[in-house]
Amino acid sequence: MYVDGKESEIDPIYLKGLVFGEKNSKSYELVFNLMDGFRKKGYTIFLLENNFNIDNQLDNIGVLKTTDKYSILKQIGTNGINYDIDNDSLINIIKRFEKKYSLELIGASGDWCEFVINSEPKDWTKFAKEVYKVCPDVVDQGTGTIEALSNEMKNTKRLYLWWD
Repeated sequence: MYVDGKESEIDPIYLKGLVFGEKNSKSYELVFNLMDGFRKKGYTIFLLENNFNIDNQLDNIGVLKTTDKYSILKQIGTNGINYDIDNDSLINIIKRFEKKYSLELIGASGDWCEFVINSEPKDWTKFAKEVYKVCPDVVDQGTGTIEALSNEMKNTKRLYLWWD
């Protein structure tokens, strides 16, 4: 939604924590540089909104006093509602992936979440097919093919889920 020529969130996310802006070129670097130290003190730092440097908008970084990724996803209300994946369903999906791949949250907002994959799959293509089943947009509007998604996840060691 636009108000006075500026984009405004229709459903803004309010967190019980700290939210601040950072340049897109530095936002992931900031999260990665600070995440271990924050976790040791009982906090999680993560990318809350990636503005992809559109119109030089700052990305939003969130800091919450918890190390529980599910609590964060719950507080934000992350979902894939366009595919009938409500917040509780998403958390169950992430818990299934967590058992296999040891995921670490690095980003989340209303319709997306991103994790570092700490335990690599034996078969990246099989994993990409699992991801595609719950999140077709990452292929259909993103990588273009399951194989490309598989290669991207293998190269980046990241799981990115996004529902348009």
